[in-house]
Amino acid sequence: MGFLYFIAAWLVVLLGFRLGGVLIMTTDPASAVIVLGGMLTLLFASWSFKDITEAVGFVLSRQTSIPIRKYNKLSAIYAAAGDYALYCGLLGTYIGAVLILRTLSDSATLGPKLAVASVTILYGLIFKLGAVLARHKLKLCQLTEDPYPFKARNQPLALVVGTLLFIVILLLGIYSGGSFGGFVDPPSLVIILGGSLFLSMLFISLGDCWATTKNTLFTDEVSPAQALKAMRIFNLYHDIVVALVLVASTAGLIGTVQTLNEPSRIGPYLAMCLLPFCYGLVMLALTRAESCCMQRKMAELNLKMDSRPVLGAGFVTLIGLACYLLVAVSLIYTVNQ
Repeated sequence: MGFLYFIAAWLVVLLGFRLGGVLIMTTDPASAVIVLGGMLTLLFASWSFKDITEAVGFVLSRQTSIPIRKYNKLSAIYAAAGDYALYCGLLGTYIGAVLILRTLSDSATLGPKLAVASVTILYGLIFKLGAVLARHKLKLCQLTEDPYPFKARNQPLALVVGTLLFIVILLLGIYSGGSFGGFVDPPSLVIILGGSLFLSMLFISLGDCWATTKNTLFTDEVSPAQALKAMRIFNLYHDIVVALVLVASTAGLIGTVQTLNEPSRIGPYLAMCLLPFCYGLVMLALTRAESCCMQRKMAELNLKMDSRPVLGAGFVTLIGLACYLLVAVSLIYTVNQ
């Protein structure tokens, strides 16, 4: 019955799209591949196949009680899936926007191309909604004692393979719209990669970085103190990347607004506004995948995180959508000049 309710819910959503006349406009296979493919590769990079099948099975079941360690594990999986969906949705939208920069002179097709680019974040939000509902279903369950604790095993090879597949999916999305040249912006790379490296070194020693990597990927058993410290480091790095993305994108946005009446100069500023988000979202998704490897061990220890990123995935999504809206308005204004 749970599966039938699940299907019925999404049929109602599709019916609403159909009645609103946007069902065809919100159908884009390339966007679905980027969001669903990216989300699944990152999930399999950070969780085992058994963990993911358990998470799917719980959603489709009518289970009313759950062991506490399994509860912690499934909650972490649903949270990660929702974040991956948002990151991949924003990535696809920004990739589409960068591709549009190459055809600014074609004002007749600008609107439809912006609409297609926006579909990716719509898919990301839909999957995020599914993950949120799954977590709420989980919270309604009664917690029970574990009959036997599970053992979280390291899977560094899965993380490497999943990361490579995730990057391949993004490259295919870029290649489907043209060459890779438009996605290389040295100023943005310097700000995001260089800035995050040196700012992290202000707070984290090289010894802590190595200890976190070793405990996350290569050590089967970690102490509660080691697990919590590793998660604090992941959260710190996440917030540093988000802050640098906002700084770089805001600088590009200021340049874009100042050159609205000079179409020949607007392209580089738009690139500096969009590409930091692309680079940052890739780094955030991969950091989240690595942190989930530690969360698997925390679930085994029955530990709850004592800190979370201040600038979380929801905040990144809201700012990303606002930035995309401003860029879209700037593009339309420039083309119509």
